Amino acid sequence: MYFTDGKNITVPKGDNARIAFTFTGEDGETPYIFAEGQYARFDVYRTIDSEPEITKTVTAAGQSADGTAVFELSPEDTDKGRHGYIYTVKLINADGSVADTVCGAPDRALFVIC
Repeated sequence: MYFTDGKNITVPKGDNARIAFTFTGEDGETPYIFAEGQYARFDVYRTIDSEPEITKTVTAAGQSADGTAVFELSPEDTDKGRHGYIYTVKLINADGSVADTVCGAPDRALFVIC
């Protein structure tokens, strides 16, 4: 279970969550379907300069139905200290570069374990 205001995410400590992000084309409306080799990565950091405390990926082309990637967090993932973290969501190309042709997901926002 999780709560969101459309950008920030709150997850109860030790709970699971299926967090969905929808990627769109440059027009902001057309669903973006991952190309072969692309993947979406969801990282949660204590501070933006630290190593991620949680990392989840959606890797398979076509696994992003209608441009939506669903990141699954387990109770073990969210069994962290209760405070605010920062999360990022990135679409990564097969060559490791970050795709810049998608929009709709925040570059970084607050992730709270309560």
